[in-house]
Amino acid sequence: MDRITKADLEVLSKKLNQATNNPVERWSNDGKNGMNPGHIFTQGQYGYFTIQRISNEGGGCSDLRSGLTKREAYEWYMAALTGIELVVEGALKDKARAKALA
Repeated sequence: MDRITKADLEVLSKKLNQATNNPVERWSNDGKNGMNPGHIFTQGQYGYFTIQRISNEGGGCSDLRSGLTKREAYEWYMAALTGIELVVEGALKDKARAKALA
C-alpha cells in the first residue's frame, strides 16, 4: 500500500467538491472575504483527521466524519466518490431505458 499524504486528501476533496457542485475554494473571491458554504475539506489535528463541510460564510462547519487516520479519510472520500458515480450511472441507465420505451 502506498502512503497517503495530505496532498492526496486535498485532491480527493477537490474532486468531491466538483462532483457535488460545491465550491472548490474554501475562501470566497467575491471581495467579502467570507468562506464558501458547502465546501468540503479535511482538517487535521492531533494525528487524526476530520472531514468537514462549511455551513455559512462566517466559517461555521459541520463534521461529516471525524477521528480518522489519513487512510480512513482517503477511503471515506473514495467511497463518497464511488457512490456518486454509481448514482449518476444508474440515472443515465434509467434515462436510456425510458427513451427506449418511448
